[in-house]
Amino acid sequence: MTIDTDGNLWVALIQASKVIKVEGETGKLLQKVTIPTNEVTSVAFGGPNLDILYVTTANTRCKKNETVWGAALYEVTGLGVRGHPSTKARIN
Repeated sequence: MTIDTDGNLWVALIQASKVIKVEGETGKLLQKVTIPTNEVTSVAFGGPNLDILYVTTANTRCKKNETVWGAALYEVTGLGVRGHPSTKARIN
């Protein structure tokens, strides 16, 4: 999961071939982004302007049985939102 600068939550849905955008205040589903593989595992904003949504996928079945095989990194552009810059932390 990740949060954009508008306060909306982006969630990777494993076994669903999609990422969803949920309104932070109400929980209302705002958007669905289809990913061409079934095992969507994680999302994060990146790029120079933090406006690219990076989506990771897996392939736990270890066989090629989908149109596009899993275990990949996808870049989703043109969403019209940005993520937050990362926060540095020191753990002692």
